[in-house]
Amino acid sequence: MKIEKALAAFNGVRAKTVALPAVGTGKMNYPPSDVADVMIKSCKQYLDNNPQTSIQRIYLVIYWHDDTVHQVRSFTVLGR
Repeated sequence: MKIEKALAAFNGVRAKTVALPAVGTGKMNYPPSDVADVMIKSCKQYLDNNPQTSIQRIYLVIYWHDDTVHQVRSFTVLGR
């Protein structure tokens, strides 16, 4: 999955904080909540499979179609 490859690249440069933009929630019109769920699942899977990663915080940037709302979801990697 592309998210896992991106996280591996960030880990390769020993990044501690990363931001990942959602793809497809704008012109492609994918439901933002569905995209966020997939992104969160992919991030958690990467972290579970790579317990020694340098990454401590991941920001997921999700575009909601309502121009007044731009939502950012983030989570801290526990135990780091």
